[in-house]
Amino acid sequence: MHVLTKIFIVLVTLLALAIVPLVAVRSTNEGKYKELWMGEQSQAASANAKAAALESQKAALEASYTNQITELNGTIATLRRDGDLKGAELRKVQGELKSAATLQASINSNLEIMAQAGKQSATTNEALVKEVRDLREKVLASEKSVIELDEAVSTLQSQLEVADASRKALQEELQKVREEKVASESRVAKYIAMYGEIAGSVGVGIVDDSGRVPATRDLTATVQNVTTANDQVLVEINVGTRDGVQEGWTLVVSEGSSYVADIRIIKVDVNRSTGVASFVNAGRSVSVGQRAVAHRGQ
Repeated sequence: MHVLTKIFIVLVTLLALAIVPLVAVRSTNEGKYKELWMGEQSQAASANAKAAALESQKAALEASYTNQITELNGTIATLRRDGDLKGAELRKVQGELKSAATLQASINSNLEIMAQAGKQSATTNEALVKEVRDLREKVLASEKSVIELDEAVSTLQSQLEVADASRKALQEELQKVREEKVASESRVAKYIAMYGEIAGSVGVGIVDDSGRVPATRDLTATVQNVTTANDQVLVEINVGTRDGVQEGWTLVVSEGSSYVADIRIIKVDVNRSTGVASFVNAGRSVSVGQRAVAHRGQ
């Protein structure tokens, strides 16, 4: 065999030995990147679902708060008009009181003249005193009405401030969810830009929707117990059939303003329900005391 042929065979062998580890490393990295991409896709889907739910809740609350604010503004305007009328009435009564005082002075002068003339003055004097007392009582009643109107206006203004504070808190919570969604979508976009699309969408945290039942009402519950069985996280909440809960409902578990997981109801009792946790947010876990919320139609 020619020497160059032997050298060529040796080089081919060495090249094959060098390529095999590279292929193995590439295969391993591809599996890790697929798993990372699937996790990001799951987080993005969760963020989208939560953002949609909060958008709906925000719209409903804003509409409710807008109606309440409109009603409160109307009530305040009515009370202010009533206050103006009472003030006008009070000024009128005060004017009448001044007129009565002037009249009383005139009558007192006439009484002196009548006393000198020997006419009877006792009955007339008592009638005038009674009239003055009646006018004073009207003034006191009007002042009391003005005070009550001022208190009612203060109460309505306090209620308006509480409604504004609730609306601002909801807007802040929605902004946090939007930021989480944007961050997840950014990470997914970077992966797709680097490695391209990956066929298929089945991965960790994806649950079959064949048994899903849309909720028939808005409902808020509290996590009472969390257990693990057959690699599944079972979550018990403090609502059941008496609250309208049905098997197949999906509730969103959160802690403060942070999304934790979804739970699919698999068992319902009179005042207790059990569900399986899915879409668990990275770095978070379902625990006792967290809030679980169901939204009508979801």
